[in-house]
Amino acid sequence: MLDPTALAHAGSVRFRFPSRSSWNQDVEVFLTGATDDVLVPSDEITPAWYPVDYLPLASMWDDARYWLPTVLGGGRVDATITFAADARTVEATDPVLTPVPLARH
Repeated sequence: MLDPTALAHAGSVRFRFPSRSSWNQDVEVFLTGATDDVLVPSDEITPAWYPVDYLPLASMWDDARYWLPTVLGGGRVDATITFAADARTVEATDPVLTPVPLARH
């Protein structure tokens, strides 16, 4: 179990899905350096550790490349991310965020 006092607030992201408004979410982002290195899978994810420079962004939701590298690099995020009609790709961000290019392996 992670001690809540070990968390640092890194920002807020509002996800908007105009074609599926029931998917809209307001998310608070937290970081921690405290870990016991025990990863526990769930129905939603099989967690794994990755070096920051080698995040599997192509396997993540499209929004991750717009904000996750910034937060993991010590920055903060406060943005609204709007998905396209396909509910898979990012249509717009406010403020404008520049996505990290996807690596070609």
